[in-house]
Amino acid sequence: MGIAITKLVVQIRRYNVTVVFCTTALIERYTLPEMGNLWTEAYKFKTWLEVEIAVCEAQAELGHIPAEAVAEIKAKANFDPQRILEIEAEVRHDVIAFLTNVNEYVGDAGRYIHLGMTSSDVLDTALALQHDHDWSIARHSRRTDHFWLQTGWLVG
Repeated sequence: MGIAITKLVVQIRRYNVTVVFCTTALIERYTLPEMGNLWTEAYKFKTWLEVEIAVCEAQAELGHIPAEAVAEIKAKANFDPQRILEIEAEVRHDVIAFLTNVNEYVGDAGRYIHLGMTSSDVLDTALALQHDHDWSIARHSRRTDHFWLQTGWLVG
């Protein structure tokens, strides 16, 4: 298990709202390769896409979007991390950049992606999935000498 170091960069208080910017890094020598892979940009976008497709499937089950559109989305959905960064530089919104790039692959059926969702719906759900995958790897790791595995305490 890698040791995650979170460094508080800036904290701003405006209008009774606290905005916190953090950076997270995994120290390579302490990180299992399969765990380090979970925290790459590509894996983050892969998880976002899984969330978006799962929501489309649920929307189709509820009759809100056509099942054919979901089949097309699942067949064609893809992304290019470099292209997402290019779009984000223009639009200054990570999820819009991601969705724009996915729609470049999907075409017309892409209009059903993200329907009824907010950016936080995608980000929060995907992050929870990443943490779940992370915990699964840590739990099954042969490295049991970690304080948090022995005690159940995890700082973060």
